[in-house]
Amino acid sequence: MQTIKYIWRLMQAVFGLALLALGLAMLIAAEGPDPWGVFLLGLQRFLPLTLGVVAQIGGLGLIILNVVWGRRMPGLATVMSMLLVGWFLDLFLARGIAPEPASLPVQILVLASGILIFSTGIVTYVRAGLGEGPVEAMMFVLSKRLKLPVGRAKVLQDCMFVVGGLFLGTPLRLGTLITAFSVGPVTGWLLDVFERRSNVKSG
Repeated sequence: MQTIKYIWRLMQAVFGLALLALGLAMLIAAEGPDPWGVFLLGLQRFLPLTLGVVAQIGGLGLIILNVVWGRRMPGLATVMSMLLVGWFLDLFLARGIAPEPASLPVQILVLASGILIFSTGIVTYVRAGLGEGPVEAMMFVLSKRLKLPVGRAKVLQDCMFVVGGLFLGTPLRLGTLITAFSVGPVTGWLLDVFERRSNVKSG
């Protein structure tokens, strides 16, 4: 029974990562990538690689930094996130599932949908209970090493990614600011919704 539950949690985590990658592809198409996406797009400018592979390399770099600087060892979920988000991202981009919007109203719709799908992916992945990805682990390392509340560590991390992306040549667009300020509240709202549904079912 425990094995079946663990396999189910693995499947839930993979599905969440797929949703996260789909949401990111849509945000990129709508010119509103999250801060980590801004950094990856800048990094890709200097590497003859797909964005998904760049995401995998960036994730590996964060894992190494977390181990060396924060003494935070990666778990299965960390490695899964590093590998699968990049793989799914390339799959969605190659299939043209998130094409560039042809007009401003469509761009707004794609951006809003991307934020919702991206946030749903985070919630699905987190609720699997297998641990955090490289980006989330880095947030906890910053919190621990700099003695900051997790919320402030998250803000600092996002600023670092955006500044790094700008330095590498990624333009900062309004969509990114909307994404940065929307994903947190939407994710929190979805977590509450799923939690209430779980309580109703268990009750």
